[in-house]
Amino acid sequence: MTEQFKYPETIEECLVLQAHFIGIPKITKKNYLEFYRRGKILQIIGVGFWKNGSMPTLDDVEQHIDLETDAMKLDPKQWMYAIEKLLKDLTNALQEKEQSISVESSVLHDV
Repeated sequence: MTEQFKYPETIEECLVLQAHFIGIPKITKKNYLEFYRRGKILQIIGVGFWKNGSMPTLDDVEQHIDLETDAMKLDPKQWMYAIEKLLKDLTNALQEKEQSISVESSVLHDV
């Protein structure tokens, strides 16, 4: 997350933010399980932004059925593409970090 990122202060703020990340603009009785599942996928890959890096619980999501946001809708294929891209971005960032540490270590070793 960038320095400008503001962590949500309420569960509703968290669910609105989650909606934008997962591409489900409204929580309904039909999709609340998918809303929850997509949030947990983000949590597993380290993109949780609720308490202690988690995402809302199933109970939290269920209690907010009918919450509407202006998030862009992602169908399952678009969602999987977004997750794949996120994983690649996170992997590239980790690789760059480890390579810069390795280069710094080599430079210090050569001195």
